[in-house]
Amino acid sequence: VAVIGDSEHLASIRLHEKAGFRTVGVLEAVGWKFERWIDSVIMQRSLTGADPGSPRQVAQAGPNRRAAGAGDAA
Repeated sequence: VAVIGDSEHLASIRLHEKAGFRTVGVLEAVGWKFERWIDSVIMQRSLTGADPGSPRQVAQAGPNRRAAGAGDAA
């Protein structure tokens, strides 16, 4: 998870997109900086690149085992 502290900081957003992050939300007018309200952009990236499976599969796998279908990142 990445939080970009100002939605107008496009270079940071583009950098994160190139690293595989995607925008999943925007917190509007949550900060005051440089005499203006700023939005924060929430970005997310999958660590595995694969579907982790259902919560039941993950719970059955236990703490030291992987769920069925959980793949490794390429």
